[in-house]
Parts: sequence; structure tokens; C-alpha cells
Amino acid sequence: MGISIPPKHWDKEDQKALTRGYSHTSNGKINDTLKDPRERLLKCYDDHRAVGTFPSLATLKAVAEPVQAAPEPAPEQPIPEPEPAGPGFFTTFATWIESKALTQSPNTLRTYRTSLRHLRDLQQAEGYAVDFATVGNGFARHLLTKRNLVDSAVHKNLFRLKHFLTWAINNGFPVVADPKKFGWQLREQDILTLTRAEVQRLSDLDLSARPALDNARALFLIGVYTGLRFSDVAALRPEHIQADRLRVTTQKTRLTVTVPVRPEARPLLARVSEGTLRPLANQKLNGHLKELARLAEIDAPTERVR
Repeated sequence: MGISIPPKHWDKEDQKALTRGYSHTSNGKINDTLKDPRERLLKCYDDHRAVGTFPSLATLKAVAEPVQAAPEPAPEQPIPEPEPAGPGFFTTFATWIESKALTQSPNTLRTYRTSLRHLRDLQQAEGYAVDFATVGNGFARHLLTKRNLVDSAVHKNLFRLKHFLTWAINNGFPVVADPKKFGWQLREQDILTLTRAEVQRLSDLDLSARPALDNARALFLIGVYTGLRFSDVAALRPEHIQADRLRVTTQKTRLTVTVPVRPEARPLLARVSEGTLRPLANQKLNGHLKELARLAEIDAPTERVR
């Protein structure tokens, strides 16, 4: 974006330019300039995570580029927004999603918007109007073959569509298909667990010369010893640690839970209190875990279910 700033003017913790005491600089304008690309990048990441994928570096670079204002169409030749045949299916779906804002978390709303976007993509790819009469036709096939979603993501998208259509039927909309017949043969994945011996081998690795791997191992083992999701481990703060227990509000459900602390976890949690344990992105952690598994000789074959 062509923006530079002296290092001493940058707040590393909040990831923005310092403004207090720097009124003589253009730091405030820099923050304003960075606000829009930051929000676009976060939305792009959330949209990808909602469907079980990660955005590529090229995608993130494209999203971060300044948005050029599109020229206004000539008044005599307005470009109408495409609307499918039938009783406003997309508009109704979008309105229904927004009506859930008071009862559903922002992450849940994002997943429903993602399903709506997939339906719009289906209409464009297949060349027919998706409405209350045709919705559901080929949706699962589109998700598998065009969007390359894994088995569980297809199942979740169909579940969201069924939820909306059930509401639509109860509110008098002319839904032709029976939502109860929308289904996906979800193949349950094997639950992969480490044996006590494998956990011990992982814990015993000498990683004094490889601090990045040591940091990743600590994050992983905290999850093993506490049962917390990775998102909750990454969000741990010193104030969550209370003597022999953790008290955290989970990122996914927003429920506050109390977790007993095993003796093995205490030295790892001490690193959280000391500020020496760094959170990692899930994708980065997965890369480190592959290397850790190799070093610990944990090499059982696994299957990715689509």
C-alpha cells in the first residue's frame, strides 16, 4: 500500500499507529487508511474458516488491495441486480439471517451468510434460478465438485438450508421440496487420539534449539491436558488461570467453563502467566505438529474424509 512509519510510532500489541502524544504526525490518517483493508482481511479469513478452508496468500493479497470505486452506470442504462424467478428466495433468506442477530453469535451468522453465497454461486454456475421451487437441486453436488468442500462442510451447509426452509414453510412461503428429505450421508471420521506413550514421547523431545517447535508443542499439550479447543488455548490469558483450575469463556459457544488443571499442565500454563507462550494461527500450528510428530515417531496413517 506504500505506507511507511517509524518503528517507534507503531503499537505492536494493538497493531496500529500510536496517536496519543503524536498529534504532530499523520499517524491518525494512517490508522484510517489501514482500517478498511484490515476489516476486509478479517472477513475473508472468517468466510474461509466458516467452510473449513484457509485463504491463500494470493487471496489475502488481492483482498488487501485498495478497492477502486466502480464508475456509476449511465442513468439511461441502469444495470439491474439479478433476481431469481419466484418469490424472492435470496432476499427472504438474507432477511431471515439478519433477524437471527439477537439470538445467534456473529460466527454463526457468518456461516449462514456463507451458505447463502454458495446458493448464489450455484445459480450462476448451473444457469437456473434458485428459488423456493428449485432450491436443493444439485446443491450438495455443487459444494463437492465446484467448491471442493469436505464431507462435514457439505453436511453443515445442508443443515443450515433445512433450518431456513423449515422456517419458511412455517411462515407460509411456497417451498416445494420437503426439507426433511434434504440429507447427506455424513461419514463419521475416526477420532484420532494419541496413546500415553506417544504423548510422553512428544513431551520428552529436546527442543531447546528449536524454540518455535517448543512453543507449538506447549500449545498442543495444553489442549491435550485440559480438553480445550485450539481457539480457547490460543486465547488463554493470565487472568484465566486460578490456582488449580482454569476459568474461561469458550470462543465457540461463549459459555464460561471451569477446567481442573492437571499437574502436567502447570509448567505450561506458567508460561502463559509469564507471557513467554505465543499464540499461533491454526494453520501454522498444524505445520509444526507435523514436524513434531515426525520427531516423536508418531506416524500412524490417517484418512481425510471428503
